[in-house]
Parts: sequence; C-alpha cells; structure tokens
Amino acid sequence: MNVKIVSYKSVEYYQALALRDLVLRAPLGLIFSTQDLQSEEECIHFVVELDDVIIATAQMVDLANSSFKMRQVAVHPNFQGLGYGNEMVAFIENWAASNAVERIILHARETACDFYLRRDYSILGEKFIEVGIPHYFMEKRISS
Repeated sequence: MNVKIVSYKSVEYYQALALRDLVLRAPLGLIFSTQDLQSEEECIHFVVELDDVIIATAQMVDLANSSFKMRQVAVHPNFQGLGYGNEMVAFIENWAASNAVERIILHARETACDFYLRRDYSILGEKFIEVGIPHYFMEKRISS
C-alpha cells in the first residue's frame, strides 16, 4: 500500500476520479460537470494505491487562514472497513501538520460521521442536506 499526492490530470487523478464517481456520484444519480473538474486544479489530490490500483482518494482545498477542507473522500467498496481510509486520513493529517494547517473542516455524510469521530473530528452544528442526503459539518484542529 502506498499513500501519496498525485497531480491534477495525471493517470492516478483520472483513476481517483473514476473511483469517486463509483462511490460518491453514481449512487446518487450525479455526474461531474466540466466546471466541477476544472475547479479541482486547485485541489491537492491524495490517493491510496494497492498493486497499482487506486483504492481510496480524497482532496484538500485551501480555504486560507491555515484551514483546509477535506472533500471527495472515497474508498472502493471492496476495501471499505479494512483500514485504508484511516491510513489515508492519517497521511493527510500528517501532511497538514507539516504544512502549518491549523484546521481541517469537512462535510461528512451521516453514514461517515462515526469514522471521523473516531479520528477526533468534532461535529459543529445541526444536520443539513447536501446532494440530497444528510451531512454534518465537522472539524479537527491540527497541531504541528
């Protein structure tokens, strides 16, 4: 297993995009728009690679003021519950600490809240609907 940062529009990026479509978009009947994909040029793209296959992915978006938003977190269904998502988020948090990021925020699907709570993220505010499903605003303070 290898957790790493990949470049926008690289082969790994497109593999991660296909994974995000499979896990996050297609089940909700959503597709990526050209505008969605163009905005990803500004993201930092993280992947977990196993035997040359991308099995997990996430993005980080710089919000300024030492805050980043983690988004588009996906683990291939065949690899969920095996610790790969946890390894990827730990890698991202270590990257954040090394880059003077003070806070990571995210919009967690209700079904993923327990995962983030186990990693010491806090729920801020009430449940809300995004892309037609319940989410919570969460954050974690990062110490360097």
